[in-house]
Amino acid sequence: MNSPSPSDESMAASPSSPMRATWRSHVLPALLIVFAALVIFAPLALHPTDLLVGTQHRGTNDLTSAFLAFHSFPRIVAARTGEWPWWNPWFLGGAPCFGNPQAALLYPPNWLYLVIDPQWIISWVLVAHHVWGGWGAYLLARRWQCRWESACLAGLVYLGAPFLVAQTGEGHYNQICVVSWIPWAWLAWERLAARQRGGAAALIATLVMSFAAGHVQEWYYLLLLLGALTGWELIARWRRRERPAAMRLARDSLLAVVLAIGVIAVELIPTYLYTTQTVRGGKISAAAAGEISLGLPSVRQLAQPLAWGGPDAYQGPGRFYWETLFHFGIVPLLLAATALVLRRRDSHLWKLAAIAALTTAFAFGDGSPVFALAHRFVPGVGLFRAPSRSLFFASLAVALLAGLALDRLLLRRSTASPETDPARPREGWRLRQFAALIVFVLTTLELARHGQQILRTIPRANIRDPQTLVAQLEGAAAGSRVLADQAYLSDREAWQGAVVKLQGYDPVPFVRQVALLDAIAQTPDLGLLLMGFAPLDLSTLRAPPLHAAGVRWAVVAPQATPVPEYWRLVARGTMPEEFTPRGAAPATREYELYENSAALPRAFLVGRVLEADARESVQLLVDFDPRREVILTQDVLPAADAKQRTEFREARIVSAGAASLVVEAELDRPGYLVVQDTWAPGWQATVDGEPVQIQPANVAARAVPLTAGVHRVEFTYSPPGLALGAVVSLISLVLVGVQSRSSWQ
Repeated sequence: MNSPSPSDESMAASPSSPMRATWRSHVLPALLIVFAALVIFAPLALHPTDLLVGTQHRGTNDLTSAFLAFHSFPRIVAARTGEWPWWNPWFLGGAPCFGNPQAALLYPPNWLYLVIDPQWIISWVLVAHHVWGGWGAYLLARRWQCRWESACLAGLVYLGAPFLVAQTGEGHYNQICVVSWIPWAWLAWERLAARQRGGAAALIATLVMSFAAGHVQEWYYLLLLLGALTGWELIARWRRRERPAAMRLARDSLLAVVLAIGVIAVELIPTYLYTTQTVRGGKISAAAAGEISLGLPSVRQLAQPLAWGGPDAYQGPGRFYWETLFHFGIVPLLLAATALVLRRRDSHLWKLAAIAALTTAFAFGDGSPVFALAHRFVPGVGLFRAPSRSLFFASLAVALLAGLALDRLLLRRSTASPETDPARPREGWRLRQFAALIVFVLTTLELARHGQQILRTIPRANIRDPQTLVAQLEGAAAGSRVLADQAYLSDREAWQGAVVKLQGYDPVPFVRQVALLDAIAQTPDLGLLLMGFAPLDLSTLRAPPLHAAGVRWAVVAPQATPVPEYWRLVARGTMPEEFTPRGAAPATREYELYENSAALPRAFLVGRVLEADARESVQLLVDFDPRREVILTQDVLPAADAKQRTEFREARIVSAGAASLVVEAELDRPGYLVVQDTWAPGWQATVDGEPVQIQPANVAARAVPLTAGVHRVEFTYSPPGLALGAVVSLISLVLVGVQSRSSWQ
C-alpha cells in the first residue's frame, strides 16, 4: 500500500519545509535557477538585445511571424486611432483581435508591450516564463520535503526541458507562457487539498493566468491533470476511510474550477464565439489530430535529441522537431528511473510515474490506445491537434522525479543536517552537497548543449525596414487590399504601415476568409496560401472574386508566366530577408509589385442582388459581375424596386478607425452599400442614426440596404459576448472573495 502524503503538521514541523523557510533560504536556489537559465539560453544572454529564435528557416518562426505582430498591435492601434484593440482592420481583410487566443490581450505580462516595443523584451519575457515554471517546480519539490539542492534540480530540469526549449526555438510564445503555470497550479491544488489558507484562491488565480496566456490546449490538459490528481487523492482518502475529507476535497476542487471558469468568462465567452466562426469549430478526427505525434522511431531521441536531425533538417515522425522531441536529458532521465527504485513507498513517486507514463503514451497520438480512448470518450480532447504537446506534462513529471531521486540518493538518508543535528558528521554531509552540485552542473551543461544546438539570435540591426514598400502601398490607395507572401510583406510590417492584407498568419482563420481565398485561388495549398507561406501565381487567380475582394496590390516573386492584362507592373527590385540570424550571410529576394486596375474600392454601391445560401455563394463568387451584382443571403429591399436599383458607384469613406467606419453614400435609387471589410458577429451599423442589420455580402464582405437619398452609415464593433462575460466574471470574483473568507479559511 502506498504511504499517504505527509500531513500538514509534519510539513510544518520539518526544518526543510517551505512553510517554515524564510525568503533568505530561497535566495541561493533562486540565484542558481536564474544562473542555469542564463547558461541554457546563452545565445540570448550573450546578446541581450537580440531576438531569440531557432535554427530553422533563417530565424523565421512563430515569434517573428505572429507574436511580434500580435503584441505590437495594441500599441499601434492606441497610437493611431486611440481605440481599444477589439478589431484588427489590417489582418485577413479585417479580423477580431479580442477573442483570438493568439492575441492574449488580458494576460498581464503582455501589458508590458503597451509601453515597450516587443522587439526589445519579448525574448526575455519568454525566458522569464521558463524561470517562473522552474521556480514553481522547485517550490513543489520543497513542499514534498525535498531539500533545497534536489528541489533546485527539479526546477532546473523543468525550465530547461528540451521539449520546452525546442518550443521556444519555434517561437511558441503562448504555449510556454501557459505551461510555466502548471507547477504553480499543482502547488495550489496541494494547498487546497490540505485545506491551507489561500489554497483555493491560489488555484483559481493560476487557472485564470494560464488561460489568459493564450493557448487553450495546454490549459485544457492542465484541467485534466488536476482532475486526475483529485481522483487519485479521493481514492486514497476513501481507502483510509476519510470519507468526509474526500467529499470536501471533491467539492472544493470542483468549486475552484467552476469559479475560475467564471472569472475568465470575460475572455472565454468571446473566445468560444470566435471559434464558432472558424475552420476549427468542430471535432478533429483521431487520424488528423494525431498527424503531429510521436512514433516508434522517436525512441531514439531519448539518448540523442538530434537522432533524426535538428529543427532545420528534421526527418523523424510528426513533421516538426519542436513538436515531437522525445528527450528529457540523459542525466534527468537516469535520475527519474532511479527514483522508481529508491522511493518505492512514496505516493508522490507513483503519482508522477503514472503521469509520465500516460502523458508519454498520449503523445504517440492515434498509434496509442491511450490517445484513442481519450479522443473517443473524454470530451474536448478531439478539439485539439498535436497530442505530442502532452510532453509538457511528461517533462514536469520527469523533472520532479529527478529531484526526488537526487534527494534520496545523496541528501536524504535522514531529514537531519549538521545544522539541525550537531551529531551528524559535517564532512560527509558537505561531500553529499558537493555531489549534488556536480549533478546540478552536469545537468545544466547537458541542457545548455541542447540549447546551443537549436537556438540562435537575430540582432535588431538585421531586421528589415519595410518603409519603401509600405510607402508605395499606403500612398497609392489607402484601404485597398494586398496579396503578399510573408517573405515580402509580413503581418508585422503591414500592421505597422496600416496596409490591409488579405492574407495573414492565423492557424484558425474565419471560414468566410478561407472561402473567399478559395474562390480567388486555384491551389491545393490553400491553408499555406492564406497564411502567406505559399507562392502566388497571378495568372491562376480568378478575376471576379479577386476584383470583388478589392485586391488592388500584389507583392510577389518574379512571375514565370504572363499575368492577366488588368495587372500592371508598378515596381521591380530586391529586398533583404526580413530576418537574418547572427553570423548568417545576408540574403535578398527579388520581388515585383503589381496593381490591379479592376479592383473595387473599399466601399461602393450596387443594386442587383443574387440570393444564395452559404454554399451557393461561394459557387456564384467564382463567376459574377461585382460591379453589377452583390451576393446576399436575402434581398431585404422591396421586391417592386428590384428593377429600379442604383447603378455601381463608389461611396465616400468619412473616417476609418480600427473598430469603426463612417461612410457617406448618395443614391438616386435604392441599393446596397457594400464594404469590403470582413463580416463578423459583433459589428453593428446605423443609417442616419437608425439601427440596420448587416448582411454578409460576396461571402466575406458586409452590406446594408439603403433607400434613395444621401445617407450617413456608421459601423462599430464590440466583441460578441464581452458584456455577458464581464458580468459573469465580476460575479465570480465576488463569489471567490466571499468563499475565501468562509469555508476556505
